[in-house]
Amino acid sequence: MTTRELTLPPTFDPRRLPGRLGTMWTWICLVWLLVGPRIPLLGASNSSIRIEDVLLLSLFVVVVPRWSLVRALPAYMPGIGIVFWVSMVAVVAAALEGKISFVSGVLYGARPMEYWVIYPALLLAFQASVPSGEKTFVGILRTVTALQVGVAGLQYLGLSIGFSKFSYSRGAGLTAGPYELGAVCAALGCYWVGTRRWGWAALSLAGLLLSASRISLAAFIAGALVIVLWRAFGKRMHPSTTVSPPKALRVISFTLAIMAGIAFSPAITTSVAKSVGNRIDNTSLVRSWLISGNEAGVVGTVQTSAQYLEVAYNSISQNVNYDSLGQSGDASNLVRFFRWHLLLNSVDTPQAVVLGQGPSFAGPSVDGSFLRIFVEAGFLGLIAWGILFGRIVKRSEPWLIAVVFTILIGGLFIDLLFAMRPMILIWAFIAHSRASESSRSIGVAQPSTEVRLSS
Repeated sequence: MTTRELTLPPTFDPRRLPGRLGTMWTWICLVWLLVGPRIPLLGASNSSIRIEDVLLLSLFVVVVPRWSLVRALPAYMPGIGIVFWVSMVAVVAAALEGKISFVSGVLYGARPMEYWVIYPALLLAFQASVPSGEKTFVGILRTVTALQVGVAGLQYLGLSIGFSKFSYSRGAGLTAGPYELGAVCAALGCYWVGTRRWGWAALSLAGLLLSASRISLAAFIAGALVIVLWRAFGKRMHPSTTVSPPKALRVISFTLAIMAGIAFSPAITTSVAKSVGNRIDNTSLVRSWLISGNEAGVVGTVQTSAQYLEVAYNSISQNVNYDSLGQSGDASNLVRFFRWHLLLNSVDTPQAVVLGQGPSFAGPSVDGSFLRIFVEAGFLGLIAWGILFGRIVKRSEPWLIAVVFTILIGGLFIDLLFAMRPMILIWAFIAHSRASESSRSIGVAQPSTEVRLSS
């Protein structure tokens, strides 16, 4: 039996921490939200209430009665509130002008706050399960990595299993589609690289290749580069990371792990390489942008969300000429940019520039988080998100900065900031990093109340 003494702020009352049942429920919710099925329960204004909404609501029930306790934690980091309130102001302004449905706007605008609740819930779980919380969390990440990549491998073998909204010509794992698997694997890969768990890093890279997601591959490379540069310039990782083996052993083991991770079979290796290569070869951004701009100009300016959805989704085949790309072109970028032009053209008043057209205006998918933020919440929305991410990366560990890089880079072409699994994972990583930092520095808090924790 070991005993640790933690020094906590006087406002922190450990007797109010969630009990064993509440802590276990938080871990169960985390696992379900990262790999469980998304089951619709009922429709609600062009959207739906799903089982994950119920789980996230249950975490609010855990957090809200202990809100003063959460704020007293040294790991607590405010910031999501400004994003939420800017979105609500945009909802009211747009709904009054008849651009969006008020209920739909509230549901869309509250989504970032809904996903955020995993952060304070995990802070409480980590604090209530010292020192076993970190071990539990890492075990969950290993399970998630193995399940996501394993299922993606089976999908490449021809098994139509999982929850993807798309065909299984690309690996989707247990996510809503290849784009989401790529984002999840890029974030997991940077964490495993940052904490020197090379086998798991290789497995995440295998999942990334199976997804054939170009932007997520670029995001992973950028995130890994952050870690490499941090170390190259003498920045040491925090003591919580694993001890690094000799350099030669690291290189050999990492190389072997990559080979083992991606070589499910010769057929899969060849198929993955061909898929990624073809998608990169067929990318012609400038050409797709110019063609889609001309076609969006013919349609004119959309004034409401209903008009936009009709043009961008219901009658997309009538408004986009796929033959204009020729034999070699990227149809996905043509459609994406056509919708982008429509959305940008709709922001044609000073109020729309400042407050946007309201959450939900852009419909289910924009294929670009920052464009969605600007169109739906204006420049104020971009500023609010900028403040939030500025607070996240401030004094963060290198691996967390790398993970955030993956979500920001991926967000250029994917709605990652509004996608459940990637954002749940990001907030979980932030909670893990802040809780680890807090446990290292909490002993110097002044004034203090001593709490004895045994395991």
